[in-house]
Amino acid sequence: MLLKSKNFNKLHRLHRWLGLILSVHILLLALTGIVLVFRDELAPTQTPVPLTGQPVSLQSLVDKSLAQYPQDRVLAIGLDHHNPHKASLRLGPDGSPKFRGARRLHFDRRNGELYKDSQQDTGLIQTLLILHRELFLGTPGKLYVGILGLIYAVILITGLVLYGPLMKRQSFGSLRTHLNPRHWWADLHKNFGALTFGWSLVVGLSGFMLGWGGPIIKFYQGYALQDLTAEFSGPQENRSFVPVDQALQAAEKAKPNGQFSFVAFPTSEFSTAHHYIFVMDGTTPLTEKLSDLVVVNAYDGQLERVLIQPWYLQLLLLAEPLHFGDYGGLPMKILWVIFGLASMVLPVSGLRIFLQKFWKQQEQKRSLAFHPSKGSPSQHPYAWPLVVMGLSWMGLVYALLVEGPRDAWANLCLGAALIIPVWLFRKHKRTVASDS
Repeated sequence: MLLKSKNFNKLHRLHRWLGLILSVHILLLALTGIVLVFRDELAPTQTPVPLTGQPVSLQSLVDKSLAQYPQDRVLAIGLDHHNPHKASLRLGPDGSPKFRGARRLHFDRRNGELYKDSQQDTGLIQTLLILHRELFLGTPGKLYVGILGLIYAVILITGLVLYGPLMKRQSFGSLRTHLNPRHWWADLHKNFGALTFGWSLVVGLSGFMLGWGGPIIKFYQGYALQDLTAEFSGPQENRSFVPVDQALQAAEKAKPNGQFSFVAFPTSEFSTAHHYIFVMDGTTPLTEKLSDLVVVNAYDGQLERVLIQPWYLQLLLLAEPLHFGDYGGLPMKILWVIFGLASMVLPVSGLRIFLQKFWKQQEQKRSLAFHPSKGSPSQHPYAWPLVVMGLSWMGLVYALLVEGPRDAWANLCLGAALIIPVWLFRKHKRTVASDS
């Protein structure tokens, strides 16, 4: 159904001004995001000393960390499924329970040795990550970037609604190169908006989830652990905690088909004062990106409960791979970069269109009134954009469900979403050339 003129004008103004306000932000986040897609390849590689045999205990790594930093508080230990011999410890400087600003130590579990340069996460990649994640503004910056992701989604949705009426007499992939440059830039903007809509919407909404991940987790903690917190609301008992390996045994017994990836220590901000909280991932391509929480009593190593995470936390866990595209192998990362570059056309073309109108007073004063097209009812302006959108989402979701050689099908879907507009553009170009 076509928009009425009044509604069209309101939606057009909303889309235009939100896009102008966010244009520089979008360019900055797209540029840094493109580099961060390859952060694993660009980060300096750490080469541990090879050692055969069983990994050293987690408790020995805790003891070694506290021996080196006796005033610190152990906050958490994380493992990497793709490098199970690597253990990353977070320490709160001077006993701080906060994860922000925590000291990070990366150990080789085969011999208990520290990786080189593990005390600090520095360098270009880490700097770009902080810029992309929080604009060097800390927690307020992270929340701000999350809001930008939500506004970006609004811009995309309003653009999609406007696309149909504006393209009623045109075909997807067509560029009116024979008219003045403003029409050419407008066509470029509309076509690239339709091309990248599916991918950009996922990136924008996942960015919102990641930006507001802290408050979401805090909300869940207060809701899911409130009875445990109330039950153990007294001061911390004058007893030592059981070794983390003993608590891990209870967690693995509770989730025999899970794999341990993270544990928050008692008294840290993401646990209670009396419990270890283990994050146990699944073993399939999809469930390894999702998790359940296992709560273990820190004094006796007994299982307290298993918490099945609600839908919004499951979405938060899926947000990171969906945002950075690091789950479908190198081909998907390359396609991710192409989509990222294509999305940068939108703020550039939008600014160009606005400035061209601004420079021409007669166009600036011209009414934006919308006149519904009288084109043939057989025309369907949303047909090809919906195909491209469907292929994009199909590729993104299918890559979450499979791994290995089957990732090729997901990459094929994403590649087809990029190739179809190019094919249509060349088709229209040949048609115009033959008609002339």
